[in-house]
Amino acid sequence: MAATESAGEGVAPLQYRSELVAILADLQGVWDSPRFQSGIAHSRRRDFGAIEVRILWTLARRGPLRSSALAQLLVTGAPTISKALVKLTASDLVRREVDANDRRAHTIALTADGVAAAQDLYDAGDDMMAELLADWPADEAAAFTRYARRFLEQTISYATRLS
Repeated sequence: MAATESAGEGVAPLQYRSELVAILADLQGVWDSPRFQSGIAHSRRRDFGAIEVRILWTLARRGPLRSSALAQLLVTGAPTISKALVKLTASDLVRREVDANDRRAHTIALTADGVAAAQDLYDAGDDMMAELLADWPADEAAAFTRYARRFLEQTISYATRLS
């Protein structure tokens, strides 16, 4: 993972000075992995690859988007998005709509079945978190949530300053 990967042959593995940064990098690596994301879908008996999962999550969270915006947000190429959209369209989970701001362009939107599928994936995330925190005392789980929210807010502020 991020904290222990080798930088190259004959080079000692690089490490963060901060254990928290190493932990968060490793967590991000797990959560961003295609195997993990498609595993979440398969746990709900859904036959989605990681890119389809990410498209459903993104459209559910952000609303209709152009396929080029999806590719940029998901840090992938147009062909990957196009292939996934063919599968999601054939499954009646997404549809193309004329862009209200530019009648020459199209956006991708969730259908009613797509909203249900995305909600099922969000529910899987909630179920996963409940399982991960099942043996935590309620006050510790609540404190962790408060700290995570605060950390996210500070991270967003930091990211804004980078822009």
